Amino acid sequence: MCLSKSNKVQGGKGRRGSRRFTPRRPQIGWSGSSGSTVLTALLIYTHCLFADQILSNTDFSNQCCWNTYKQQEVMEADVAIEDGTLRVSVRQSGYLDHHLCIYQNELTFVRDSSYVVQIRAKSSKPQELVFGFLKLTTQPWKVLATSAVSLDTGWRTYELVWPAEGAWLPKTTTCAFAIMPGRCEGIVELANVSIDKRVRHAEDYDGFACPENCRRQDPIRGHPADLPAGFFLFAYHPDAIGGGNVLDSGKGLFHSPLQEFDPTLVPGTEDDRPYRLSLSTDGRWVAYIDRATMRGIVISSSGSCKAVIPTEDYPSEVGFWRSSPLGDCVIYYSLPPVGSRESMEIRAIVLTLEDGRPTFQPSRLVARMPKDTMIAPWNFALAKDGIIGRIERLEGGRRVGTTGFVTIPDGGLGVAECDDVYSWDGGDGGGLSGCAHNVSHDGNLWVANTGDLGFAGGYNHCAPRNHKGFYITPFRGLYDPPIDVHDHMHKGALSVNWCPIEYRFGGADDIDFSGWAFAGNSDYMIGTQAGPRSPWQGLWVIEWKENRWTPVTPVSDTICALKAALYVGNYIPDFSTTDTCPPLSPPDTNDTPGPPQLLVVKPNGGERYSVGAKCTVIVTANRPVAATASIHIGRYSIGLPGLTTSFDPLVDSVHTFTIPTSFEVQSYNYSTGKVETKHISTVSDECIVSARPYQPGAAVEDYSDGAFSIYSDTLMRIFHNRSDESASCLLKPHAKACRIGSYNATLLVPPGVSRVVSTTIRGRKVYEWTGSPSSTIRRVEMNLPGTNAQGIY
Repeated sequence: MCLSKSNKVQGGKGRRGSRRFTPRRPQIGWSGSSGSTVLTALLIYTHCLFADQILSNTDFSNQCCWNTYKQQEVMEADVAIEDGTLRVSVRQSGYLDHHLCIYQNELTFVRDSSYVVQIRAKSSKPQELVFGFLKLTTQPWKVLATSAVSLDTGWRTYELVWPAEGAWLPKTTTCAFAIMPGRCEGIVELANVSIDKRVRHAEDYDGFACPENCRRQDPIRGHPADLPAGFFLFAYHPDAIGGGNVLDSGKGLFHSPLQEFDPTLVPGTEDDRPYRLSLSTDGRWVAYIDRATMRGIVISSSGSCKAVIPTEDYPSEVGFWRSSPLGDCVIYYSLPPVGSRESMEIRAIVLTLEDGRPTFQPSRLVARMPKDTMIAPWNFALAKDGIIGRIERLEGGRRVGTTGFVTIPDGGLGVAECDDVYSWDGGDGGGLSGCAHNVSHDGNLWVANTGDLGFAGGYNHCAPRNHKGFYITPFRGLYDPPIDVHDHMHKGALSVNWCPIEYRFGGADDIDFSGWAFAGNSDYMIGTQAGPRSPWQGLWVIEWKENRWTPVTPVSDTICALKAALYVGNYIPDFSTTDTCPPLSPPDTNDTPGPPQLLVVKPNGGERYSVGAKCTVIVTANRPVAATASIHIGRYSIGLPGLTTSFDPLVDSVHTFTIPTSFEVQSYNYSTGKVETKHISTVSDECIVSARPYQPGAAVEDYSDGAFSIYSDTLMRIFHNRSDESASCLLKPHAKACRIGSYNATLLVPPGVSRVVSTTIRGRKVYEWTGSPSSTIRRVEMNLPGTNAQGIY
């Protein structure tokens, strides 16, 4: 295991789970192992609070229960309630402000009002405690607003004010007031809480507004005709679906002008499956991995000259080394053989262009790290003497990592190793993740998706988590002063940019903004929008200083594209040139060409699980790859519970979760302008698990060979009968039927059940069936009034 030149402090662990709160009978419970108590979510029940009422001086006596929402061991604490006082005794603090909810209710937010919270508290030591409002009807819980207070050692009453304003704020939502003690130490005590609403005052914004670098308002929408001259290159996702725009199922590299979408196939790429594009500053050359052969390619943007990069093996990433001290360079990532204990390597090849033809010098080593602490083999970038990427370590058989910086010694001429990694103040980041790393061509701007970085302190709500934007920072060199990993974004970032407002729902697996790449003119970036629940998919050009987002693929259609490359300038590739370079034969290797293969081992068809039971998912791969996993129930796809980051099946192949009674899915309704939520029952005979590459096209995905079942002795199962939509909903492999909301449905009543009550999400009864218990499953036809079927399980 590597250590940096400054001692690292081990803290909270790994990835966060996420689960919506489900009301249950008041009780107190803990979860953990080996005597460790892991803080879960605590909520207080009170009378219904409407927007014009006050919650007065409510203590914690007999009004709380625990939700079994395990926080992935990020912190450990003992929690007790004595004489109406809540006491949180922290044994191990983490890197995130995880939630301990202390009040739940429905509030009708009025954007011209402010919500005032008063809470009585004290601490065993002076420290910061974060309070916030959480939206519980999303998965994971969405932080609407946070504010931090400095606790004293004596009892004091603290007041927090939330000005309910912002285009992102829904008019009506279910929220909870929460304390977030994830980074606290010692003992924190709370005695009473009050909530009121008042007319908003200007001073209410003090301590609430996001830092000036955060551009959370709805972005300015641009029009392609207003963009400067230039072009972008892209490749279609091999599984793209939409409007007849699929061109040869992912084959080929395509060119389009910026100001009007007009895709043209780049000659010489007809049989390639380009992936991980990197464009030279002058726009004349592009490097990529051909997924058909897993070889690195350099080709002129006109297609007139193409060469294979002479790598020793099959690289996972290639690209240009921006502002390299060696001159024009391509870099690639070399993975150790499967099962080997050797180190990962980043290598560089000096590229020279003579008469428009590339020649390559022998490769040289740039970075080397052992497999137990390494730069993730995807989403990294080099510029000058620096590297940005996710620094991963093995912890308990799992890879956890956080965005980090590596300094290449001797001004970029040396070899970077573990002790050249920049150390965050207080530790290595605790597995906050982070991805989509890239750098401007001049090496001054470094961009990434946040992961959980920035999700702490009074600016929790300012971080565009779940791939809903990006942040741009300067490089942090080895000997730069240490900074807190969260302050790196909130206080050190040059810009924090949020995506368009209508796409800010769901997790990263639902709507995914990623693939950031600067043009040579670093005022402009390009990025992709994808995801199975994304209302639109395509490419955006972002002027990040203004937060202006311009769609450069048709807004009337869906274009599922892999990472693109952007050029702003007057160079126009000439596709009429037919001259080609002398072919360069790829080197021989003992490895098997082709992308990694994912394999779902379990469940693989025929298994039966009950609601509340443990389900173990096993995924393997033949080569290192960043993967994600989902469970499919009928036509719905949900990310595997508790799995919030990618994983490498070679070292992290087993994932276990408890099967809930229902999953929550969201979609954006353009007619109402609201995000709609549905609860999908887990009871089904048509369940499968899929394993897919974290980056589209990086590996061959796999599904369970057959369907498995989830059953319940107490829950009913609804088959929605709507034949007019049956043909359009068969989207997932192995799906045998459609589950679509309608007024007519068939209940499959389990054996021994004599009464079934169907309710809306809010608990209102809309249908009841009673009958004598049966020893077999019986079918009951029912008609559901109105649109209530949409929220029934």
